[in-house]
Amino acid sequence: DAFSEGAADYLLWQRAFRTLTALADAHGLSWRPACGPDCEVDDSDRLVTHAAGAWTGPDTVTEHFDPDVGLIAWSVAMDGRLNHLYPLDATTARKQRAVLQQQHSSIQQPGSMLVNPDTQTLDNPVECP
Repeated sequence: DAFSEGAADYLLWQRAFRTLTALADAHGLSWRPACGPDCEVDDSDRLVTHAAGAWTGPDTVTEHFDPDVGLIAWSVAMDGRLNHLYPLDATTARKQRAVLQQQHSSIQQPGSMLVNPDTQTLDNPVECP
């Protein structure tokens, strides 16, 4: 979730990544995301969870969305921890949204990707609306 070159470059990368993975899937190529030590890939290889660290705000779920790219990730702040969930395909996104809706009373949908200007990483709103 680090956008060292800024959010616009990250969104460009996201579009290219999705194009590449869709092309690989369409041709039956097997692939698995490689992640750093603070990330975990689920058993289906289609959901990446990034442990972003401690969280001092309220428990919330925020959906990061871009009008051109679509769903980017969810930020789940719960029990003093912040995790970002990155679905790698549409089927996983639908399944994960259903899980989040069952587990949480509401999902904040600001209609954009929230980025912390100091760290250039995904951010969660400080207050629930």
